[in-house]
Amino acid sequence: MTELPTGQTVQAGPFEIELVHLAHSIPDMRGVIGRFAHVPSGRAFLIQVAGVAQAPLDDAALAALMNWLLPRMDAAGLPADFAPYTAAEVARLRAERPGDLGALRAQALADLAAAGHASAETAADTP
Repeated sequence: MTELPTGQTVQAGPFEIELVHLAHSIPDMRGVIGRFAHVPSGRAFLIQVAGVAQAPLDDAALAALMNWLLPRMDAAGLPADFAPYTAAEVARLRAERPGDLGALRAQALADLAAAGHASAETAADTP
């Protein structure tokens, strides 16, 4: 892979493309994601966030994916009594998806802190 500086243009057939740098806003959730499962609002947030809720998977497949993904991304952060997502729960959470996901995330972080989870500080630092 060749790195090209921002602002440089390249020719691609009849097209001239100006290169720009875009900073992604997708946080690295490794070692953090499981902590959200400690409170109902966090558990909901994990399904209702755009990239998950709008995934082109049916509810059963999405539940299976999340149940596979969470222990691999943050086994230590999951509650000891973590209940796997079900297709019915995923369907309900997708149907109840709020318009303001930032507020949902803030509520989940507040709920984590109120429940005394020290990991809420780590999760709070994740955009």
